[in-house]
Amino acid sequence: MPTFNPNSYFSNRLDAATLDKVTKIQEASNAKVALLDAQKQAFEAQQVTDKQAYENSWIGKLGLDPTGFVANRVNDTASLVSGASRLVGQLGSLPSNISAAMDLSGINQEDTDAYNRFIAGKATPQDLSLLQSPKTTGKSVLQSIEDAQKSSATAGTIAKAFDVQSIVDPTNRNALARDLGQDFEASWNKVTEGWNESKKGNFLDAAAGVASGLGGLFANAGAAIVSNPSGVREYIIENAPQLLVGTAGKAGQLALGASNVGYAFDYYRQGLENYAKANNGQLPSEAERARMGTLAATLALAEQAGDVATLGLGKVAKGASKNAAVNIGKATLGGVASEAPTEGYQTWAEGEITGKPASAEEIYTGAVIGGASGAGLAGGLRTVAEVTGTTPEKIKERTDKAAQQKLFADAVASGDVSAYLDPTKPEYSPLMAIQALATAVSGDDVNPEAKQANLDKAATIVADLVAQRDKLTEAQASNSAEGLTEAIAQAEGDLKAVTALDPTDTETIAAATAVVDGLKAKLASPELVQANEARAASIAKLDQQINEAESALATANVQSQSKDLDVEVEASKITGQDVASDQKSADAIINLSMAIPERLDYKTADRLAKDSSNGLTEQQRSYLTRFSEAQQAANALKTPTGVARDVYYGGEGFIGGVQHRSNITTALAVGNTKGAAY
Repeated sequence: MPTFNPNSYFSNRLDAATLDKVTKIQEASNAKVALLDAQKQAFEAQQVTDKQAYENSWIGKLGLDPTGFVANRVNDTASLVSGASRLVGQLGSLPSNISAAMDLSGINQEDTDAYNRFIAGKATPQDLSLLQSPKTTGKSVLQSIEDAQKSSATAGTIAKAFDVQSIVDPTNRNALARDLGQDFEASWNKVTEGWNESKKGNFLDAAAGVASGLGGLFANAGAAIVSNPSGVREYIIENAPQLLVGTAGKAGQLALGASNVGYAFDYYRQGLENYAKANNGQLPSEAERARMGTLAATLALAEQAGDVATLGLGKVAKGASKNAAVNIGKATLGGVASEAPTEGYQTWAEGEITGKPASAEEIYTGAVIGGASGAGLAGGLRTVAEVTGTTPEKIKERTDKAAQQKLFADAVASGDVSAYLDPTKPEYSPLMAIQALATAVSGDDVNPEAKQANLDKAATIVADLVAQRDKLTEAQASNSAEGLTEAIAQAEGDLKAVTALDPTDTETIAAATAVVDGLKAKLASPELVQANEARAASIAKLDQQINEAESALATANVQSQSKDLDVEVEASKITGQDVASDQKSADAIINLSMAIPERLDYKTADRLAKDSSNGLTEQQRSYLTRFSEAQQAANALKTPTGVARDVYYGGEGFIGGVQHRSNITTALAVGNTKGAAY
């Protein structure tokens, strides 16, 4: 009886197509099993690596739970120490790296080929002769290369000695990296597929794919950062020493630049070492060394630019807001914008130099971590500056204030206020000039002549402002549409009169016609409105300056009056026996009344004005008479209501007696008789 073979039985039952499908399913199944097995092995290997890293770290040696509060603080400290040590290592290895680079700088391609054949044991007599030939440094080719290798080894030893990254437990950072990579592939595939569609001309599909992919990458980055604050914090802390050095004045900025150069040289050194390991100790070609050197230089430039930008963002001097939160937010966003592309580029360039090209995911991870670190550093620096009041604008504010105080003190001490009276300078301030003049003579021990001299100077400042305003006001009136229309009508009338007087006087008629045409052209000019608007703004500014200056002058006038003057005693000196003495006493009383009307009783003023036996001038009598009448009217409105209140204190759109009296006093003080008449 024949033996039953199930495999043979079922194989005979399967046709070729079905068998092909089964084979493919089996292959896919095998591939899946192999992938899962590879992932398992990678996971197990990572567990071994993580365990070893934990045991080598500070928290591992202390037996702390990596997720605990204390462990996180210890790890933060370890990150700070690691960053500071790395900075020292970059600076310490820089001289040896520079020496190595200088020794290699004279090695050309012919020298390189000869050395590589020498290392491989295939050197020709010509190669040996070339290797012993001297370079411009005085060393032979072989000696230059060997010295470069020795210096490079020294630099590597220094860098390794200060590389204490192992004291940091990577648990938090690994979690951040895993979360960043979790959804990377799907989103990145959308970006690459969209890019490929754009090459085919399918721009709408391409834009949709790229937008969707980038959106996923941004969302994934944000979620990973939010979910792993400890990992982000450790990166920030580790990079902080380098930036803090840059804040330490000129020396710190030089150290920052040197450390960045050291960082770039270190990667150049690693690139040469990796190439030698992969190629039995040989040197890269001259062109490859140049490429590696160029990439290393861009690393230094990118790092320096990123650091300077972050430090600058921590200050945010330009366009700073008065709101600290807004400034901190600007600095934080700026840190992302500055550091994310920098770190992404550096991840790529580092891989190119060292012969270990970075994947898209690695570049993305580097960019996100760099952006998060930049945000934390820039925002943190700005926060500290805001809290301590050391922001550039606050420092500038204090510096400007000190300079303004010194300028004012100098003006008071010297009596020279010209620094405040040059409209082309930022210090221009008629108000400050008058206040400086008043302060200079504010003491009780200052003689009346000096006080009056400074008041006269102050009055001249106000008068000059009024003259400028009046000149602009007249120009505004004559150049307004109404003013020009009126001028045109007048000019046309003149033209008719000239023409009627002598039609043959073509020269005069032409001149009159030119005037009419010129005025009409000016009226139609598009620049007219702009010029009038600019002039109106200048008038408004002058009005404000005049109001401030007149107020300051009135205050100065009050302060200049003697606090010891007894009006009644001074009035008793006016007897008619000495005209000059009578007038001097009257001037003292009148000046005081202008500044402080309440010091002169209206009855005394009325009595002095009506006493014809004394020696007062007619102007003095007139003033005292009007003063007495004004005071009596004011006294009647001491407790005003309704219309009476408006008359006394003023209302909306008009001034009252109090302001009117003050304006008259100021106008008289500056010699503005026209203003005093209103």
